[in-house]
Amino acid sequence: MGVPKFFRWLSERYPKIIQRYGSLPDPETAEKHFPERDGSPPPAPFEEPDPMATCGLAPPIDRLYLDMNGIIHGCSHNNDDDDRNNNDDTDASVEEQIFRNVCYYLDRVIGDMVQPEKLVYMAIDGVAPRAKMNQQRSRRFRTGGDGEIETTIYEAHIAANEEKERLRRSGMDPIRSY
Repeated sequence: MGVPKFFRWLSERYPKIIQRYGSLPDPETAEKHFPERDGSPPPAPFEEPDPMATCGLAPPIDRLYLDMNGIIHGCSHNNDDDDRNNNDDTDASVEEQIFRNVCYYLDRVIGDMVQPEKLVYMAIDGVAPRAKMNQQRSRRFRTGGDGEIETTIYEAHIAANEEKERLRRSGMDPIRSY
């Protein structure tokens, strides 16, 4: 969950803390993590470098603090077409791919872009508490059930409209006496 409004407080108190920063991928980094791609990196969540960010020298950075939850989540939900078409979906291969994506992401951020001089601090949450797990489970169950209920109601509505149209075309009317 994080600390409510912490980022807002931090960015308002220290406005120069937020800077656009980008660099082109180092070919050696991509080759190290993805040798089967001949050194070409996978589609990554990195945007093309901003020309304004790369025109001057970047300030030296002493410490880098990373929230690994967002990194792991982004690397585990890869939108690469090659990976989607790959039929090798064993747990081991999926875990290996996620691990490889996380390592590549970290190498890009730490080694190619930021290059901190003193400290890299990576924080990750532990296992979710029981209450949060139950809440997520019920939310997922509800989402699945809501879709099923919506489909059933929609199909019943279509069937009722078709029946009403069939009766109208046949000349039967509830007002008319037979």
